[in-house]
Amino acid sequence: VEGEEDLLTLPAILYSPINSFVIYGIPDKGMALIIVNEEIKKKVMDIIEKFEKIP
Repeated sequence: VEGEEDLLTLPAILYSPINSFVIYGIPDKGMALIIVNEEIKKKVMDIIEKFEKIP
């Protein structure tokens, strides 16, 4: 799997307080800034719930 480190933004967003910033690099592009809010946290949970659970 390539790019799995990008998944680290999901728990960073999920556990960050509302109105905080999550900033991360995008290779060959620059940076991204996420302002954490309830809508973003819900989107993150929706993504996480789609992951295959391995016992």
